[in-house]
Amino acid sequence: MADLNKQKQAAKELNQEMAYVLDAVVSIGDKLVNGFKEAVDEAVELGDVTETLGNTLKKGYSKDLRDVAKISEDLIKAQARQNKGLLKSSEVEKLKVKLLESQALKEARVNIAKNNGVALDKEQLQALDEQIKLQEKALGEIEKQNKERGIAGNLTDKLKQKVADIRPPDIGKAVFAYMVKMLKEVDTEVVNIQRNFALTKSEAISLNEELALTAVEANTLGVNLESVTKAVNTLNSGLGGTALIFSKEIRNDAAYLQSRLNLSEEALIGIFKTSQSTGKSMKQIAEEQEASYEAIRASTGVALNLGQALEEANKISGALRLSLDATPGGIMEAVAQAKSLGFELNNIKGIQSGILDFETSIANELAAEALIGRDINLERARLAAMNNDIAGLTQEIAAQFGSIEEFQSLNYFQQEAYAKALNMSSDELANQLNTRKSINEQIETGIETSGESLLQNTAAQSAQEALNDTILQLNSILKTSLALIMGIAAAALVVATGGTALPALAAFATAGGLTAIVQEVQDGVAPSSKGPFTITDSYGATAVTTSGDNVVVSPNVNSGGGGGITSAQANKMISLLEKVANKDFSVSMDGRKLSDAMQTSGVSYSS
Repeated sequence: MADLNKQKQAAKELNQEMAYVLDAVVSIGDKLVNGFKEAVDEAVELGDVTETLGNTLKKGYSKDLRDVAKISEDLIKAQARQNKGLLKSSEVEKLKVKLLESQALKEARVNIAKNNGVALDKEQLQALDEQIKLQEKALGEIEKQNKERGIAGNLTDKLKQKVADIRPPDIGKAVFAYMVKMLKEVDTEVVNIQRNFALTKSEAISLNEELALTAVEANTLGVNLESVTKAVNTLNSGLGGTALIFSKEIRNDAAYLQSRLNLSEEALIGIFKTSQSTGKSMKQIAEEQEASYEAIRASTGVALNLGQALEEANKISGALRLSLDATPGGIMEAVAQAKSLGFELNNIKGIQSGILDFETSIANELAAEALIGRDINLERARLAAMNNDIAGLTQEIAAQFGSIEEFQSLNYFQQEAYAKALNMSSDELANQLNTRKSINEQIETGIETSGESLLQNTAAQSAQEALNDTILQLNSILKTSLALIMGIAAAALVVATGGTALPALAAFATAGGLTAIVQEVQDGVAPSSKGPFTITDSYGATAVTTSGDNVVVSPNVNSGGGGGITSAQANKMISLLEKVANKDFSVSMDGRKLSDAMQTSGVSYSS
């Protein structure tokens, strides 16, 4: 709808512009004709030949100007037809030919007049040329709009026809095919769980449904059965090959951080271990790191890439990581402080170990002072290094640096001694000075945000990514219960076959090797063609089904137990389906955009 309104507005503006062009062409034409008459009258005394030629040109030129004005009228009419969708491509081509012919004749007569001494008003001719260029531009815009309208119109007509051609059996077949796909995915997921956790098939099915339910309860894009399973596998791998399920909170947090913040497996493990050593959730750890990042930015004024900083900070391990974790967000503070001053944390770790070799470090410091002729004071830096205050150490080391100009004024031996005192090579020191200078020169170009959460901003998704995650959430809802998938598949088969005889559900489940699953849960469908059915319970009571009804058999149907789907889960699935149905789509063909905001119309189904 937005594009249609935009097209209408463009057409309206084009109409107004063409009206101005028509008025200008007529006005300029009148002035040129009058001027042409005066020029011819002045040339009469030159002889009969000139007079005859002048009168001939005068008539021809007047006709050319009328033709130019006529083309403006034709363009306005063409725009009106285009607005109604009636303009043909052949009409546009004819207008292009007319415009070219008119230009050619005008140029020819002007040249003849000049060659025979008949003077014309140059300013008026230039103004006329500009108006003709506007006509060309207008014609080009009309042609462009006509093509776009034609493509979109044809596509819309085709889509309407396609929708009209869709029959209930087609829908049934599509749904049935999708359920078969879901069953194959479940089979693969169950087998992988069996292998990773050494479980029986039934235990693996239950665990897969539990993981799916965890994802559904999170109610967050990016957290679905696929991402939760991946996160669980990542955490187990990071712990040396354990076979743990973890808590719901850990599963959901890990899935979100990995899928939405794009953290690597190594970084995800880092946050998880910090959460376990501090007794905080993974979400809390990420938020503390965000707060430290913002504090460093406020103090230094340097804007850093939060996603990159999170990745680098949480890849740090060992004694340094454990020490920094004692302070909330300490690992991020160290990384952000180092980066803001042009360092990488690995450089700082090397400096830390070097300056704590007191005897060697002090000797290097004194030697450098003697060579460069100024004091170097590393006492506060050594204290910070000893206390594992990496942010403080970074600041103290940076405070000992001079400027690029000072470094350039030193000779080779002075540069080497200066760098050695800081436990760096001369190349490392030079690179750091260069990086720091570059950051400081551009520090004011950092972009501020009014958003409340930088983590949320960093976790932004494109429309396509959000749609993909919505579909994965829908799949997760389906996978909370194998019986649910079976039931939908059975219903789809009924619709697809128009109520004719249906094979047992176990038959189609064998495709893709699902027989084992179907047999284990003992699900099946009795087709309506074999009914009505007489059902006898364990006490001998009987009931007869209505003719035309199918019978779906499953141990989890409406049991109210863990294998079934609750009302809340069903409502969640419906909500997600509505989101998918109402999603705006941009349709492309061969890389060309054809039509936007194509939405499905309201569709209702009755049982």
